[in-house]
Amino acid sequence: MTRKRPGDVLAGRYRLDDLLSETGQGRFWRAHDQVLSRAVAIHVIDADDERAVGLMEAARASAQIVEPRLLRVLDIENDGRICYVVNEWGNGTSLDHLVAAEGPLPPRRAAWIVDEVAAALVNAHDHGVAHGRLNPENVLIDTTGSVRLIGFAVEAALYGLGSDRIGIDVVDLVGLLHFSLTGKWAGLSESGAPQAPREQHGPDVRILRPRQIRAGVPRVLDDLVDEVLNRPHGRHAGPNTAREIHEVLSAYVGDRSGLSDEMAQTSPVPVIGHKPRPAPEPEATVAGLPVFDDTADTSDRPADTSDADWFAPREDVPAPPPPLEPAPERPLFAPLPADGGPARRARPGAVSAAPPEPATDSASYWPFDATPEEAPVPGRRWLRLALALAGLLLIVVAGVVIAQQLHDGGPDQPGKGTSTSSSASASSRPSARPITGTTALDFDPFGTPPTENSDLTPLAVDGDPTTSWRTSTYRQNLGPGGIKSGVGLIVDLRKTHRVTAVRMAFAKAGSEVSLYVADAAPKSAADLGKPVATVTAQQANQVAIDPPATGRFVTVWLTSLPQVAGGYRAELAEVSVIGTAV
Repeated sequence: MTRKRPGDVLAGRYRLDDLLSETGQGRFWRAHDQVLSRAVAIHVIDADDERAVGLMEAARASAQIVEPRLLRVLDIENDGRICYVVNEWGNGTSLDHLVAAEGPLPPRRAAWIVDEVAAALVNAHDHGVAHGRLNPENVLIDTTGSVRLIGFAVEAALYGLGSDRIGIDVVDLVGLLHFSLTGKWAGLSESGAPQAPREQHGPDVRILRPRQIRAGVPRVLDDLVDEVLNRPHGRHAGPNTAREIHEVLSAYVGDRSGLSDEMAQTSPVPVIGHKPRPAPEPEATVAGLPVFDDTADTSDRPADTSDADWFAPREDVPAPPPPLEPAPERPLFAPLPADGGPARRARPGAVSAAPPEPATDSASYWPFDATPEEAPVPGRRWLRLALALAGLLLIVVAGVVIAQQLHDGGPDQPGKGTSTSSSASASSRPSARPITGTTALDFDPFGTPPTENSDLTPLAVDGDPTTSWRTSTYRQNLGPGGIKSGVGLIVDLRKTHRVTAVRMAFAKAGSEVSLYVADAAPKSAADLGKPVATVTAQQANQVAIDPPATGRFVTVWLTSLPQVAGGYRAELAEVSVIGTAV
């Protein structure tokens, strides 16, 4: 990538000041427009980047929308080396920072913020333009209390997403309402906010309603969130467009007077942007980097700094501390008292069994009454007692073993109990191993027709990890609010087995997988029953089935797909079932 550094000037006009974030090979800068003397935001990528064409088209589409709630596109350029888009700079607090500082918002404030976003989307969607990546980080409450949208259409292009994402905007819009009420993100676009909790309902996964997470949420807002985020496949009741959501929220908010002023006065964190201040201190943290004001007016600062001599070095150097005194020498043993008495005297009031004998020269420095040869070894008596108890225990255990063998008819004859037969039965059971000769067929109960690349299913059980079965590429992910609740692959074991584990190899990690074992192949999602295991798949997986399940058919059910270029798709290179025949 063509490297740009702080201080570089683009088009002889835009001076790059602070690098705020990086997206793949793209960079997001805070810059200064030297012609109009104002702060701007600039997205920069290489001109030969595959996203450059989409970025330019997204910038042109965004610039055609006349909407005061959008941070406008001011300029675009492709000079053959780099491609960049210049956006209006916003001063304020993003919605994720606001909720992190204040906690979940009051219902009316939350509905007003999301209604402002909905009004902007109504205007843009009428012109066929989508934001494409609507999340709490891209909603800004500026210093006047107004709601502004960051990166309209442009940010989605930087992430390689398509432009036809109006349906994604509708789900993300209600996800913003869920986030404002609970602090949990439930939209389809990626976000760094905590994810909303979910619950399993058979093969379907539902997002918890706001009233299940937080008390006091009005029923009209709770129903709006549930109808959009947990809409079953094929059901179209409830709001389906940004305009319908705007009508519901606008009716709930009612009179808006004073709301923007309240938001402007209660901003809980420092503003994000370019704002003059009397000293060059950081105003906020954007993407982990402090933003400094380099245009603050310093004409009113005094030139005399004599009153700031607290940081000047001292003229008088203090004397070093005195050296430590050496510790007094102490003899190894206490010397005899001057009166010729014993080296160790009895405590006052203690009764002595015998008067101590006068000390001799040979024992004058021995601190005990007894000589070294007469002193007993500590702990020897307890050691002897422990050894005696251990020997007694060994004798008792040996006696029990011999008695048991005599009762069972000797070591070479089987006893009358069932322990020997049970051990023999357990040892004769065949060990679990990969089942061979399996076949596979696709399972898409919600498709029309109900097929999912059926010609590729043999590649998932052919033992070759370089070939794979893959799902269709979806513009919208599976699961709640998606086009369908799941797709899958059915592995036929040819006869009934006791399944103990399933091995899966994916081309890309991130799929949500539920495993089912049954005697008959499922015909619909309702036939799946209860999963024997549910995991978020990595590229290589071995999922233990505990307790083991018995059946002929193993269903690999995908409820969420990893994001790829152009949408969402999973590729299953190999699936192998481990078990024993019944």
